[in-house]
This record gives sequence, C-alpha cells and structure tokens, in this order.
Amino acid sequence: MDDTPTPWSPARVADLAGRAVRDALGAAARVEDLAVLQVGADAVVLALEVRAAARPLVLKLADVGAAPALDLGRTAAVMGPAADAGVPVPAVLAADGTGRLDGVQHLLQQHLGGRRWREVRPELDDTAGRAVHAQLADVLRALAGVRPGGFGELDGQGVVVPVPLVEALRRRVALRTRRPAARALAERLLVEHADRLGSGPPVLTHDDLHHANVLVDPATARLSAVLDWDKAWAGPAAADRARLRFWDDMSGPGPGPGPGSGSGDDRDDRDDADVLRVHELLWCLEHAFPTARHRADTARLLRALDLPVPPELAG
Repeated sequence: MDDTPTPWSPARVADLAGRAVRDALGAAARVEDLAVLQVGADAVVLALEVRAAARPLVLKLADVGAAPALDLGRTAAVMGPAADAGVPVPAVLAADGTGRLDGVQHLLQQHLGGRRWREVRPELDDTAGRAVHAQLADVLRALAGVRPGGFGELDGQGVVVPVPLVEALRRRVALRTRRPAARALAERLLVEHADRLGSGPPVLTHDDLHHANVLVDPATARLSAVLDWDKAWAGPAAADRARLRFWDDMSGPGPGPGPGSGSGDDRDDRDDADVLRVHELLWCLEHAFPTARHRADTARLLRALDLPVPPELAG
C-alpha cells in the first residue's frame, strides 16, 4: 500500500479497517491481511482476511463529504431488497453513512467468489455466454419486482420521496453530471425527449451494471455476484436495460434484456430503442472517460436524438 494516495495512507486505512472489523465482529476479530482492490480520491475498497471470520471480507471506506452522491448507508439499505428479490449480492455485516468512524463512511460485507465478467467472457463458448446473458436478464426481472413507491433518490434507509420521473432525472443530472457542458446537454435532452424516458412503475435501479460489477464463476458460467450498489435509485426499468445494452458482451442481441423488450411490434420496438438511447446518452454525459470510443458513442447518440455535437466530439 506504499503508493496509496492521501487521504488513504496505509496507516490510516489499516487503523480504520481494524476498528470497523472489531465494531462488527467483536474485540477478538483481527485483520490478518489487507489488500487494496480499488482506490480513489473519495473512497477505497479493501480485501480483508480476518481472524474469527468464516470467509474473506470486503470493506469500502468513503469520505463522509462524498454524500449525497455516495452514501454507504443507502448502499447497504438497497442491497437487502435486491437480495430478497433473488439477486446475488454480498451479505452486509456492517454499514454506516454518517461518518461516525472518524468522519469516514464504511460498508463491511462478505466476499463472494467469481471473477469479473470482462475477464471471464473470453474463456467461455457462446452457449455459456448466452447462459450468463440470461442470468443478467433475470437480475433485471428481479429488480423490476422491487417497487420503491415512486421515482427519485433513495435516502440512507432506502426510502424515496417520490417525484415525477422527469424531475427525478433532472435532480440526478444535477447530482451526478459534473461537467457544465454535459449537464446542459442532459437537461436539454430531458426537455426535448420527455416522452422517451420509459413507461411503467418505478423499480429498484442499480444504475451501474458493467463488466467490473458482475462476478461470474468461469467453471459453471453461473452469476455469483452483482456488486457496487452505490448509485442505486428508484428509476425506470429502461435505465438498467440501457446500461446492459451499452456495454459489450453484457446482453445478447436485440433492444436489451428484461421486461418490455422484443415485443414483436416494429413500432413498439423502435420506440423502445429510442428510450434506451436516451438513458444511454444520459450515462455518456454523466461520465467523462477520455477515450475515443466514449467520445464516438456520445456523438453517435447525440446525433440519433437530434442534439448538437460539441466540436470536441465531432471528430
């Protein structure tokens, strides 16, 4: 951990990990080994070997100032209903989004086996790949059965104060789309395509379904875990379907897995594809990956929805 940037110095991380584990498992619990899985300015994710724990643990630590965009109390609160619906998620041992641990949020959970889907996919044949796609579609169907009671952001207890969908998306853009030009385009998108945001009731929406957040057992082609529920909210089912369709090898052919796709009616399927494009573009505008692929995808979606393409994306 010598290269871990501040504020996640090795000594501080080790101290916080030890305290979080003892608080959750008792004074006899001791961290015997620690490895950094991910690290950023606002959060760090650790793999822990702990005496008195039956299996390895994963600990996420986050600056309390990262809320409301990152609230580990909310993360834990939404994982319960997802698990109850049949989605494979890690068991949560302790969670706090208030920063009572020296101003740091924490989420302690059991480690689940499997490897990232991006790594596993090249090892599987087409039959096994289709089996994983089917399981991801099952995840969307399970989440579609969790009804939060309205559209909007979830609080630290997983409760939503409902607002109309377009207003929920406006608030989400304000919260998560940081670049001013991208935010302006997202706001224009919501005005000009308010009729293409998706139909149906609000559902539990993961909102970050990509290769690194899906673990698969390569020996059995079984989905072993869906990770990272930090961005979950009460949104339309189309939002998660769009994420899956957007990423390579996350879904099979067609408009995307889940309820409402592939109706067989040409006009319905075209309308459905437009809804998915809107949510794909919202995601593109939210993120600022400095890659040619991301810039090209963003420009393609802007053109498809009759929105201006900024000069930096036009090449």
